[in-house]
Amino acid sequence: MFKIDTGGTVTPFVDPGGGTSLGIAVIGTNLYFGNSSGQLYVVDLTAPPSASLLTTLPTDVNDIAVAPAGFGAFAGQLIVAGHNRIDVVHPITGVITPLATFGGGGVNTITLDFTPGGALLAASMDEDAVFDVSAAGVLTPFASVGSTPGGLEVHPLTGEVYIAIEGAGTLEKLNPSGTVLSTFASTFPIDGGFFPTPLSFSNDGASLYYSTSPSEIFAIDGFTTAAIPEPSGFALIGLGSIGLICMRRRRRGQAERSEERRGGK
Repeated sequence: MFKIDTGGTVTPFVDPGGGTSLGIAVIGTNLYFGNSSGQLYVVDLTAPPSASLLTTLPTDVNDIAVAPAGFGAFAGQLIVAGHNRIDVVHPITGVITPLATFGGGGVNTITLDFTPGGALLAASMDEDAVFDVSAAGVLTPFASVGSTPGGLEVHPLTGEVYIAIEGAGTLEKLNPSGTVLSTFASTFPIDGGFFPTPLSFSNDGASLYYSTSPSEIFAIDGFTTAAIPEPSGFALIGLGSIGLICMRRRRRGQAERSEERRGGK
């Protein structure tokens, strides 16, 4: 694993050996990363870099997300996507709790992320689809996305879902409700294998980072940093506008009646 500073300088960080490094997440001062051998490591960021094995999962550690408050009994725990499955890993004890199982082939790559509202979305490469995954492990179809989705990332403010489509070499965008799919970037460089295509937004949502090889990381800039109002928010805005119009009409009517009274005198 390498460390990249804000100027783009790359320096070696930690190398525990084993398989190809894949998923990564941070909780507080601990960094967690997994590899293609199913090994999940933890690094204390306040100490000299050293990786300790937390646990070993049944499949590759393709992607990792941290469960937000409200995600059942798993708040604050690691949600780990592998092949055909999602598991929950306790960040201290390393205890593994199976969460959900997918269809598809034996190496069906799963990638995942949480929405700003706390919903868990997961892309299933072999099923060409994105699912909503509940804290009880129930899979609900969210959207069909075309051929072999190899990476998924949700914008932290707008809730829009970005998906790397390996079959077409495109980056697709879903609206927050999953009802509108559009191509965001064509001829998008894709991993092209069983490993996921890494996608990650900056904390402010302004840039989307992606990688297609161990030696290159790219950024797409210019994303909005303003949240999209929920449908209920739009309704409230509409009601506010109606109220303002009614208030203006009421005041206009009062002014006209006052003028009539003054004219009568």
